[in-house]
Amino acid sequence: MGRKRSTFDWTADPDDPQRRRPVERTSRAPLKERLREVAALVQELVKLPPARRAVLPLDPEVLEQLEVLASTPPSPALKRQLNYVKRLMADVDEDAVRAALQGDSPVDVARRRADRWRTRLQEEGDSALAELLAEVPGADRQHLRALMRRAGASAAGSRALFDALVATFEDALDPDAPDA
Repeated sequence: MGRKRSTFDWTADPDDPQRRRPVERTSRAPLKERLREVAALVQELVKLPPARRAVLPLDPEVLEQLEVLASTPPSPALKRQLNYVKRLMADVDEDAVRAALQGDSPVDVARRRADRWRTRLQEEGDSALAELLAEVPGADRQHLRALMRRAGASAAGSRALFDALVATFEDALDPDAPDA
């Protein structure tokens, strides 16, 4: 029986680049926390009505799989589908989805913008209309002027002006949308 060899080298230089360094292990806690956040987001998305999910900034495949997940009964298949959707959500901008869930969707932004412009148009008149037309070149000047005159007379006219402005801003957001 031989003598046990010592693995420690007393003469080794600790700064020697040839010396093998121990592997640094990263904690899995941040990864697990992110997965929990994604799972919570997916659960929140599943609870939404399909029409509300459709306006979120998600890929069509993710939307389709969310529909499947929403219709899956409680079973082992539900867990598999949930894991699949979580993998698909890895490429999605979660901050944009959360912002859209909190009401900052393009439609909501267009509505707030229309409300501000309605107030300006009613207060400032033609000068505000000229600025609006410079900002949104596709707006119908004659129609908006007629609505501005009606808005000063009644609440229904004010609502009609608001609806026209919302439609104008939504068209400006999505120029490829067909005219109704």
